Amino acid sequence: MTQSVVVQVGQCGNQVGCRFWDLALREHAHVNKKGIYDEALSSFFRNVDPRRSGGSGSDVIGGRIQALKARAVLVDMEEGVVNEILQGPLRDVFDSTQLITDVSGSGNNWAVGHWTYGSMYRDRIVEQVRRVAEQCDCLQSFFLIHSMGGGTGSGLGTFVLKLLEEEFPEVCRLVTSVYPSAEDDVITSPYNSVLAMRELTDHADCVFPVENQSLVEIVNKIRHMAHSGKPSTAIKMDSTIISSQGGVSRVEKPFDGMNNIVANLLLNITSSARFEGSLNMDLNEISMNLVPFPRLHYLVSSLTPLYTLADVSIPTRRLDQMFTDAFSKDHQLIRADPKHSLYLACALMVRGNVQVSDLRRNIERLKPTLPFISWNQEGWKTSLCSVAPVGHTHSLLALANNTCVRPTFVELRERFTKLYRKKAHLHHYLHVDGMEQACFGEALSSLSSLIEEYSQLDAAKGRLTPDVPRLSTEWTGSKHRMLAGIITDYFFGFGYILLAGVAYMIRDWRQLQLAISAPGFLFIFYIWVLPKSARWLMANQKREEALDLIRKAALVNGNPLRDDFELVQEDKDERPMGETRRATVVDLVRTPKMRRQSLIIFYMWFVNVLVYYGLSLNISDFGTNIYLTQFIFGMVEMPARTITLFTLNRSRRISQLAFLAVGGLACLLTIFIPDELFVVRTVLAMIGKFGITASLSIVYVYSAEIFPTVVRQNGIGLGSMCARAGGVIAPIIYLLKKYSPKAPMVVFGLCPLVGAALTMLLPETAHKPLPDTIADVEGSRDCEEDGAARQVPDKQ
Repeated sequence: MTQSVVVQVGQCGNQVGCRFWDLALREHAHVNKKGIYDEALSSFFRNVDPRRSGGSGSDVIGGRIQALKARAVLVDMEEGVVNEILQGPLRDVFDSTQLITDVSGSGNNWAVGHWTYGSMYRDRIVEQVRRVAEQCDCLQSFFLIHSMGGGTGSGLGTFVLKLLEEEFPEVCRLVTSVYPSAEDDVITSPYNSVLAMRELTDHADCVFPVENQSLVEIVNKIRHMAHSGKPSTAIKMDSTIISSQGGVSRVEKPFDGMNNIVANLLLNITSSARFEGSLNMDLNEISMNLVPFPRLHYLVSSLTPLYTLADVSIPTRRLDQMFTDAFSKDHQLIRADPKHSLYLACALMVRGNVQVSDLRRNIERLKPTLPFISWNQEGWKTSLCSVAPVGHTHSLLALANNTCVRPTFVELRERFTKLYRKKAHLHHYLHVDGMEQACFGEALSSLSSLIEEYSQLDAAKGRLTPDVPRLSTEWTGSKHRMLAGIITDYFFGFGYILLAGVAYMIRDWRQLQLAISAPGFLFIFYIWVLPKSARWLMANQKREEALDLIRKAALVNGNPLRDDFELVQEDKDERPMGETRRATVVDLVRTPKMRRQSLIIFYMWFVNVLVYYGLSLNISDFGTNIYLTQFIFGMVEMPARTITLFTLNRSRRISQLAFLAVGGLACLLTIFIPDELFVVRTVLAMIGKFGITASLSIVYVYSAEIFPTVVRQNGIGLGSMCARAGGVIAPIIYLLKKYSPKAPMVVFGLCPLVGAALTMLLPETAHKPLPDTIADVEGSRDCEEDGAARQVPDKQ
């Protein structure tokens, strides 16, 4: 049988640890009726005969219980809490060799706890921990309990964690960290927490974060239910969760309810190590199975039930409800909703009379509602312990490696930054020997890097401008993207044809300009009519708004979504864990491949519109009736756009290259046709217009697929700006006629041919998913399938 050692640091750590030992003893007493020292007890307790080896006693192997001593080290730089423990019901569970105390405290200063008391008590801490470790037959893990907001818990606690890694590198280090709320009365708690976070990220194997605010909300909810008088949820007031009845003190103290919840978290984590079960989980397996990347070892915990029902045998229906509750945001020990974030892995630790079939059935029932990362869809670890907590028929602890911890860390960083930006309270830390201002910058950088790593995993959730081609592209999947983009271009052709008739009827150019411009004012109403892009909303963490839009779209399509519909976007596996930040226009040219593709696309926009308007605005040069030529040019638009529906399905790149080449060659050929053969010149101009129109239709679709979602708005916008530049320059090109009558058509012929050659440097995007990030473009592989919105079956 393996053993574990608990190290309690600071006021909070010792209070939580005290409740853990109290509840653990009650559990063992409930199971071990004969008072025999067995393997279950040996995992966290020594059996000592106080009559031997003087007053300290010596270990007794097997037989009846003599005197139990906790495998623990208690550290606090204030004596109050430790003295209270030594004067309370648990005084016989500890002896003086397990205690390390001072009198002055750390003054809510991480630097004092970490550097001052760390260096002062280093040797003594190592000696005490080594003594307790040597009393174990097979030391498996250390449990460190501390708070993040105070000075001793955060500073000395993380110093102890580093010592454990140095002295016992092969022993698993599991840390329970209590995070302060935003309304914490310790002003410097953001400093302490961020400085401690760096040490936790670097030196812990697993961290179980617990938020004070979440604990307060749970305790208040339990007490409200306890006094609601509902017969179906009658709660025992001596519940092991919310009361100190039978515990350390008969008088309940302000934080007892919160400490009890954290203590029950530890009870459930250690249950497989302390009791028999049909499917026990080794403590080392938590880290092995739930931590795919070394820094991402923060596990979100949820407990259910949070109260004891009044001697009622819970039927299977209630068992299913327990599994459902474990994934509810109301049962999480941090303020988070894991169902709307990405799971890397999840462990279910069940206690009580539960069958493996019940466990598997509920996993299969819940699996469709939980978004797991693409490369670990079966990332479930399960444990069944036959001994239920006192007062329960069964219970469940869910440990999830989930990206929902990121908002907690972001909020902590924001609170830290508010203080650090003004250098407030910094002098209290910098006067401590060993503490430098660089420590703050390094801690902030470490936290930001951690947040960005979670963001990289969570960012694969999809990305409005009033740009119709881009908007239609983002609202359709890869199968119909091309069709959506081309259909919008048909209306441009209709407008081109209509212009010939309107111009024929309105010969005054001022009235004509007014007639064709006035309808443009209707576009202002598009602000309230056009929907945003659901992909863009998801990429910018606006999932609820994206979900509302998709529900409306489904309703319009006559296929309303079920209530349990959820948005899930597959994560791009092997995504680099690099820096994640808000993308800007600079990102279009910041990296090599993105820069090359952007510049080519910008040139293609420019040359397409240059030639398009160069031919369209100078129809009088072809020697035929200008209204008829305008009408014919408009008619050419329709087959040019239609043919792209067939060519684009095969290849975006080859289609773009071919039509640019057709347009350019047709324009060049016109320079060899005599002026008297104006019909031939007009036909060649029509072919050139045909090729350029088709190419212009393709560039709308092609560029929207090449630019990643995070910069698609910027890329299309800059491309459109280059196109407008081409439109402005097009009539100016005809000024070259004074040097050579053929010069304009030479320009209109050569520019598309250069574009055709450059197209070969662009990637093929036909039937490929839209890239979401710059990393997708720069990566060596093609992007994976688009994120999918899937429907999940009704819950039982």
